[in-house]
Amino acid sequence: MSQSTKPVHVGRDVSFYTPDGEPVDCVTVWLWNTPLSARLLLTPHQWDRVYSAGLFDSHGLDLSAEFSPVDSLLVDLEAADPSLPTDTHAVKEAFADPNSPLRSTEAWTATGVRDHESAVGSGVDSTAADAPRVSDVGISLQQSAPGSDSATVPATAAETVDTDGLTGALARVATDLAAENRPFEPGEDGTSLSLSATVDHATWEVVIEDTGDADGFADAEVDAEAHTTDGPCLVRSLVPAPLGEARRRSLQPELDAYSETLNRGGFVVDSTGHVEFRTPFDPAAESTTDALTENVTALAEWFDRLAA
Repeated sequence: MSQSTKPVHVGRDVSFYTPDGEPVDCVTVWLWNTPLSARLLLTPHQWDRVYSAGLFDSHGLDLSAEFSPVDSLLVDLEAADPSLPTDTHAVKEAFADPNSPLRSTEAWTATGVRDHESAVGSGVDSTAADAPRVSDVGISLQQSAPGSDSATVPATAAETVDTDGLTGALARVATDLAAENRPFEPGEDGTSLSLSATVDHATWEVVIEDTGDADGFADAEVDAEAHTTDGPCLVRSLVPAPLGEARRRSLQPELDAYSETLNRGGFVVDSTGHVEFRTPFDPAAESTTDALTENVTALAEWFDRLAA
């Protein structure tokens, strides 16, 4: 696979499927259509499952005895079936469908595997450099106090968190954050909490809201039916500066295509060019940190392009 060709499509938290219908989860998937090929970002646990079962014909790879990824790894694939679509639009449309042949493990052959961090350090593989660091799921979520030179010291797990004035859902979120020593700033009306996320060189504001909606997308410019959830809360990662009109027109189709691959959430771009990534979740059924991590790592993949 050429490392200089720009991918035509990017998907996060995508599953391929074995002939038995079992899902094979990936952290991130990139696709190219000239020729049709793919690159997977996998955790060591995901890779162990792929390799032990010989999925993607991975037993055909020539691996050194010392190959033992600690953090995450990249797997290159080529299409095993020449009849698969190669038109850019067709590739995007087909890959968004879990029942498409493109999502079958038997449709692809592994041609290479390497440690993610080594690929990043090479300075050659741009997809590797853009991928979220799997070991860095403990993303720095600092207190956000916009317009203030000082921040109130928040409650921690060692203290009783003050949830007075917060809605029921946000009181649960606040308790989750305090239990993991993640500082936050409550909004004045009790319907939101704010933090700031830092991944590598990038920093942005994160807001967690109680939307009171079934899907958390009542006011979003996205397909609500495709992004439903059982939860009333919404994590919003806000890109600091708006896109200009030309860049908005250029990036909007890519952001829309990316969002279509997700089981929930996605990018929203308003009429003024402000961009945010939204993840709806139910704090009664899911760890707040899991939802936060999913949200901020998704924006981290795109941050350089959106904030340029």
